[in-house]
Amino acid sequence: MRAGEFFGALRERQFRLLWLGQATSTLGDGLVPVAVAFAVINTLDLGPTALGIVLAAEALPLVAFVLAGGVWADRLPRQMVMLASDVVRGAVQATLAVLLLSGAAELWHLVVLLAIYGTAHAFFQPAATGLVPETISPGRLQQANALLGLSRSLAFVVGPAVAGVIAAVTNPGIVFALDAVTFSVSAVSLALLRLPRRRRPGERQSFFADLKGGWHELVSHTWLWVIVAWASAFLCVVVAPYMTLGPVIAKESLGGPAAWGMIAAGWGIGTVIG
Repeated sequence: MRAGEFFGALRERQFRLLWLGQATSTLGDGLVPVAVAFAVINTLDLGPTALGIVLAAEALPLVAFVLAGGVWADRLPRQMVMLASDVVRGAVQATLAVLLLSGAAELWHLVVLLAIYGTAHAFFQPAATGLVPETISPGRLQQANALLGLSRSLAFVVGPAVAGVIAAVTNPGIVFALDAVTFSVSAVSLALLRLPRRRRPGERQSFFADLKGGWHELVSHTWLWVIVAWASAFLCVVVAPYMTLGPVIAKESLGGPAAWGMIAAGWGIGTVIG
């Protein structure tokens, strides 16, 4: 694919708006993991157990509500679901920024606020996946998905390195403030989209009937539930220890937030290459 073809999707206004907002927001997302880690182990001066609790507070609602999020993404305008999620997540990050910068943050603040963040994210992601084809002509859908994937990968290379430097020289609350701003950009871009009203085919079922149908689709396709099971095991066995113990080791032995930011950026580089 030539460079002109690869970026051809950006010629279409609706996708260009979507990509601008999502690329900006994803860059903010790339900043946050390092900030969360050092907000717990540096600012609050707590250990890996507390960090694990905070990370689980975000991850568990995401897993618990993502199927419900998919149902609502099919029942409501996806643009509005994403916009509402951005507003909630931006408010969470702004609140965390204020708490950390003022020195008032406590462990329970992070647990509660990141649980809200994870719940909102569970509704955002299915809607985002379904919205892309509504913003681009069919012939450029592959280009659009490739651009979004590239933006996501680059964000998790650049973001951790930048966040590590910020956390090393100042308060991690600055990172949360920056992420709140990126959600504002995403929300504005979504609000500016002008999409045709989507009609849901067939007779509308109850929410629980749709939820049951989604679960049936998951378990009835072997390739799908095997991938989900493998990803879950990988997250538990590899990613969870890495995200929980890595920052602590970086703080104690490798120089602190900047070192962990570079390590996390290395993970992102490996992901891009892979």
